Amino acid sequence: MFNDFMSVAIEIAQKAIEKLEMPIGAVIVHNNKIIAEAHNANSNNPLAHAEIIAIEKALQALQKRNLSDCDIYVTLEPCPMCYYAISLVKMRGIYFGTSAKTNNTTITHNHTPMIYSDISATKCAKLLTNFFQQKRGNNDS
Repeated sequence: MFNDFMSVAIEIAQKAIEKLEMPIGAVIVHNNKIIAEAHNANSNNPLAHAEIIAIEKALQALQKRNLSDCDIYVTLEPCPMCYYAISLVKMRGIYFGTSAKTNNTTITHNHTPMIYSDISATKCAKLLTNFFQQKRGNNDS
């Protein structure tokens, strides 16, 4: 069964090549059925990874905020951004075909932005505190 889902991910990755995209394919499975599939589409958007696109499709297909009863099959080990997205939607499992490290495909970052912190920190923190207090019904400011 695992090989069947990975085979579909590989087919999707091969389609990406035809579009001159990086050949990474992903499928999301719910109850042993593929509910979403995608390949990298980041020629114009560096955030359009296969996993992110597939997650968006799966959330829409299930009309849910999480994918806790789903698994993702992807041809290449997810990058940190995609790992985090998978974690945010509480996906049950990740199955990947090849490790980025063993295939020398680790993405290097060619830009490090300047970071400025604690600008209006008290006001920003208060916004979040108030939001969560209201959400939990605890209005004890």
